[in-house]
This record gives sequence, structure tokens and C-alpha cells, in this order.
Amino acid sequence: MNTNGVQSVDRALRIIDLLAEAPEGLGVTELANRLNVAKSTIHRLLASLLQKGYVKQGSGRDVYTLGFTFMEMGERVAESIDVRKAAGEIIHDLAKATASTVHLVQLEGAQVVYIDKVETYARLRLFSRVGRKAPLYCTGVGKALLAFQPPHMQERLLDEQEMVRHTPHTITSKEAMMPELDKIAQEGVAYDREEHELGVTCVAAPIFDFHRRAVAAISVTMPHMNAETIAWEKTVQQVQRAAAAISRELGH
Repeated sequence: MNTNGVQSVDRALRIIDLLAEAPEGLGVTELANRLNVAKSTIHRLLASLLQKGYVKQGSGRDVYTLGFTFMEMGERVAESIDVRKAAGEIIHDLAKATASTVHLVQLEGAQVVYIDKVETYARLRLFSRVGRKAPLYCTGVGKALLAFQPPHMQERLLDEQEMVRHTPHTITSKEAMMPELDKIAQEGVAYDREEHELGVTCVAAPIFDFHRRAVAAISVTMPHMNAETIAWEKTVQQVQRAAAAISRELGH
């Protein structure tokens, strides 16, 4: 085994770790002191890292920071993570903790598409199934995604669909929907109170990716009568924590 080679790799990785913790950058002397090695060794290692784009040198200063290669690598890693895979264990735990059905959706055109669903033993006949689409404006998951789109995108998505009344509780105008979306954006949670299906209540939260985009949403679905008897605040917190955990898996 080439111990010198292993030692060089170890030192290079330690330099990267130190620079990751110092956004303002570090100089050769400070790096040498922290790693307890000669400045000539640090210069040699930095030269190799510079060549590959892993570090960059400040203009006119002997200060080094992480290079753009790490940003590119991070984006490639984030893009390779499948939302359904990232959410798998988390939504199963959420379904078990809430004893309710959990949905995972993504935006597709002006609708949401169910990409995963975890059912419990609760007998509740639902519209949803994996692969099926649903409106944005009257589902908890749809509103959770819609609220975190740029304003011009919200306008376009609402204009692209006819806001049909599914139940007496459905919001059917863009004017009435906009204050609802503002509230969701402030609170980070959306509700469907029998707006899509009578007798069904949902609490939903958005999932964000590496670029801080709302790319998916999850919801807990239960009979409307249950929403009035269970610890509602606890369920809201559970959904938000699960959405945050999935977002972290996606690099947010």
C-alpha cells in the first residue's frame, strides 16, 4: 500500500473540510497550522485541488475557498435523488404515527399526480390512487404546491383549469383562492376541508429540493369527523416534520 498516497488524499480531504467550514476562505499558513504540516505540502495539495476546480484562489490574496466543482457535484447528486425513494420510509412512518392515509404527489401540468400512497387499516374510500391526477385548487397537496410557486406561475396554473365545484366547500374563483395561498405560504401548511370529497379532510405540506423549489407535497388524509376529535395540532406538526425530512433528503 502506498502510505504516502493515502496520507496525501487524507490531507487533501481535510483541507476541503476546513474550507467548507470557512466560507470567507483560509490562507496557506492557517491551513498548515491547523493540519500541522509544512506550508510546502499545503501549496502542493492546493495546486492539485486548484487544477481540478475543487478550490479557487482569491484575487490578489493568499486565500482559498471551495471551487464551483462542488456546486456542480451537489446539483448532480440532488438531481439523481428520486422523490419517491427519498420519501419512502418517512411517509410509512407518518402513516403509522397518524393512523391515516398518506399521499405523496408531484406537479404535472396544471394538476397533481399521486406518485405514492400509504394506507392504514382505516376504512376510508378515497378518490386517490397512484398514477391518478387531481386538481390543484381543491386538494391539500395541490394548494401546498401552488402556494409556493412564483406569482406568475400561480396565475398561469389557475388560468389553465376550470375551477369546478366538487362539494359545497370548494373554492371556485381565483380571487377567493389568492388569500388562501398567501396564508398557506405564511404558515407552511395547507388544508382540504371537504373541498374535493365530502367527508374527507387533509392536511398537507410542500417538499423542497436542492434549489429551494417546491417539487412535491405530502398529506395526511382522514375522515372529516376525525379531524374534529384527534389532536389536530399534533397531526399538523407531524406532516410538517415529515415534509422537512424529505426536503433534507433532496438537499434542501
